[in-house]
Amino acid sequence: MVLETATVLLKRGLSKSNVEEKLWKLLHREEVMVTDIPVNLFVKLTHFSGDIMQLKTYDLVLATMGIEYNALILTFDKKIRGKVKSIFPYVYYCSSEGRMKNELQLFAQEFTKRVGKS
Repeated sequence: MVLETATVLLKRGLSKSNVEEKLWKLLHREEVMVTDIPVNLFVKLTHFSGDIMQLKTYDLVLATMGIEYNALILTFDKKIRGKVKSIFPYVYYCSSEGRMKNELQLFAQEFTKRVGKS
């Protein structure tokens, strides 16, 4: 919920400090129970700009989590591949439809390298 709220507020043009202020006020309300605050993800999200901020909210949250955890992101979505790849190298497109190249083999190679198998 925190990341989705932050994403929407940033997309609507609120400043980073204004978003942070609003979120802290929300989180300190008596009615709100906080179980996990992904602070690192929020900080990373507030530093994004340009094309990546044009992604749909849930795509942006998933991309932010993938970037924060240095994960391999495998997607069928050309927009995610294009916008996230410009700031994070481990995004792979897994379809042969359209003009984009299927990167499933590159994904498998990187995955194998990470888990230490040959």
